[in-house]
Amino acid sequence: VFVSSLELLSMLWSVPFGLIRQFVLLPNMGEEVTETFGLNFNFALYGMVFVSFAAFHLIFFPWYYRKPSDKNVACQLVSLLSTMALQGIIAALFIIFPSCNAFLDAGTLSAFLVQLAIFFGGIILWILASWISYRAARRRFLALNL
Repeated sequence: VFVSSLELLSMLWSVPFGLIRQFVLLPNMGEEVTETFGLNFNFALYGMVFVSFAAFHLIFFPWYYRKPSDKNVACQLVSLLSTMALQGIIAALFIIFPSCNAFLDAGTLSAFLVQLAIFFGGIILWILASWISYRAARRRFLALNL
């Protein structure tokens, strides 16, 4: 619960800065500066962050609670590198297919609906992954003979 709360808090903390960037900074910059790498501030971006949080949960928690006596950094490192690789794959897809990026950044109703679908899909995946990883970690921890 603590980790999920921190994840939600970090997401909420980033929203005002994304809004400032999107509606204050970008309109006042030149055309060459507004061509940004990746997605602009939108719901799809947050949905993809929830997907990366889900991947982290599925790798880290069951592994960490497998053997409490071996509290090493391997599970943390592998979880972080895997999550970074997933984010790299997602970013690469938007580089390879720039029409997807343009569509998600468009101000149309259909683009907004796709953003919402990605956002809520990410939330659902995050909740399911958190639940599955919690159950697996709990089962592994309770099976130990301390």
